[in-house]
Amino acid sequence: MKLAEARDWYGQAGTQGMAWAQHYLGNMCAAGEGGQKDYGQAKYWWEQAAAQGDEIAMSNLGSLHAKGWGVEQDLNEAMRWYFKAKAAGYDVRARMEWVMDERKRQTAEAKAVAKARVEVEVAEGTGPSLSSTTERQTSPASAHR
Repeated sequence: MKLAEARDWYGQAGTQGMAWAQHYLGNMCAAGEGGQKDYGQAKYWWEQAAAQGDEIAMSNLGSLHAKGWGVEQDLNEAMRWYFKAKAAGYDVRARMEWVMDERKRQTAEAKAVAKARVEVEVAEGTGPSLSSTTERQTSPASAHR
C-alpha cells in the first residue's frame, strides 16, 4: 500500500472517530508522508485523538507547541499537553526537561539582550545613569522602604 493511500484510509477512519487512526493521520500530516507536510492538519487530528484519551497524541501536541511547528512556540501550552500525557500514563520526562531547559535558555538570552540594551542606552546618555541607580540603592531612605 502506498503512503498516499494509507493516509486516505486513516482519514476515512479518523473521520469516523477512531482515535488510533486520528493519531496516525496526525503523524503522517506532520511528517509529510503520503502528501504535503501540514502541521495544521496534524494538530487537528492529534487534538481529535487527544480528546479521546490518546496519550501519544497529547505528547505530540506538546512537542508541536514546544518546537513551534506550524504554531507560535508556546512552552506553557507544551507543558500543559505534556502534563495531560503524563496523567494518561505516557513517559514525557525527557520532553518536559527539554522545555525547562529551553525556558532557562530563553530567560538567559532575554536577560543578556536587556543588559546589552541598557549598556548601549547608558553609553549614549539616553538610559538611566549607573550613578543614580547606585545612589538609590545606597541612600538611607531606600534602606527603609
